[in-house]
Amino acid sequence: MLIHPQFDPVAFRLGFVAMSWYGLMYCLAFLSCWGLAHYRIKKGLSALCTAYEINDSAFHIFLAVVVGGRLGYVLFYNPAHYLAHPLEIFATWQGGMSFHGGFLAVTFTTLYLVRKHHKNWWQATDFLAPIVPFGLMLGRVGNFINGELWGRPADPGLPWAMIFPRAGDTLPRHPVQLYHAGLEGLALFALLWFYCRRERPTGSASGFFLIGYGCFRVFAEFFREPDRGILAQSYPVTLGQWLSLPLIALGVFLVWLGLRKTRPAVVIPGAFFLGYGVFRVLVEFFRAPEHGGIFSAASTVSIGQCLSIPMIVLGVFLVWVAHIRHAGVASRVWALLNLDYRRRD
Repeated sequence: MLIHPQFDPVAFRLGFVAMSWYGLMYCLAFLSCWGLAHYRIKKGLSALCTAYEINDSAFHIFLAVVVGGRLGYVLFYNPAHYLAHPLEIFATWQGGMSFHGGFLAVTFTTLYLVRKHHKNWWQATDFLAPIVPFGLMLGRVGNFINGELWGRPADPGLPWAMIFPRAGDTLPRHPVQLYHAGLEGLALFALLWFYCRRERPTGSASGFFLIGYGCFRVFAEFFREPDRGILAQSYPVTLGQWLSLPLIALGVFLVWLGLRKTRPAVVIPGAFFLGYGVFRVLVEFFRAPEHGGIFSAASTVSIGQCLSIPMIVLGVFLVWVAHIRHAGVASRVWALLNLDYRRRD
C-alpha cells in the first residue's frame, strides 16, 4: 500500500512570486498543445490554419480553458460553497477545474475565432481534437500532485492502492487521477494522433474525441469518489458521468454524419455494440451485483460492465471502419451544421 507524498503545493518561487504545481501543469499543458499545433502545421497534417492564426488564437483558447473550467467547477460541483465565499472563486491554485465547463467555453471561443479568420468550424475542431488530450493528461497530473479528486476505497491488496491524507481518513484508495491521465490523456492522445495522420471526413475527428473522452471518463469515474455537486453524492451515476453522456451522443452523431460511402452495412452492428455497451454499463450502476462469476459481488465494477467494455471497443472500431456518409436526411442535416464562414467571391 502506498501513501500520497503530500507534495508542497508551490513548485518554485521567484522572489515574492510563487508558482503552484497546479498552475505549472496548466502552463505546460498550454505550451505542449501550442507546440503540437505548430508541429501539425509544419508536417502538413492540416492546411486549415497558419502559424499566425494559431498564435493569434492561442491566448483566447487558453483564457477560455481557465475561465470556463473554473466557472464550470463553481457552478456544477460546489455552487453553495462559492456563493457563500465568492472570493475563493479566484483561488485557482487550490485546484478545482471542470473539463465540461472548459469545453463549453472553448466551443464558443472557437466559434468566435472561425468567424474572425473565416474558417470552417468543424475543420477547426478537427484540428484541435488530437492535440487537446495531451494537455488533459498534464492537468490530471496536477490533480494527483495536489492530492485532490481521490478515488473510491480500494482493496488493500491492490499494489497501487494509495492513502490520500486530504481525504480525511486512512483508507486505501484508487489513484484515479492517474487513471484519468492514462485514459483521457495518453491513450486518447495516441489514438487520435494515429487516426489524424491522414485526411479524414470533416467532423469525424471531433466526433471520435467526444466519444473517446466520454467513454474513458465514464469508465474512470467508476473508481472516483463522487463529488456532491448539483446531484447528491449517493447517486449511482456521478456528475462527471452525467455530463459525459451528451458528449458521447454528440460524438456518435458527428461521426455518423461525417462518414463516407464505403461499407454502410458495417455501421449497423457497430452502432448496436456501441449503444448496448454504453447503456449496459450505466444500467449496471442501479443493479445489485450478482454473486459468483469471475468477480465477487463486492467488486467496484460488475461482471456485466466488464463484459460490456469489449463491445464498446468493437462498436467504435466498426463505426470507424465504415467511413460512410449517408444520403438523404443526414446529408441535409450535415449541410445545415457545416458552419463555413470562409469568404466566397
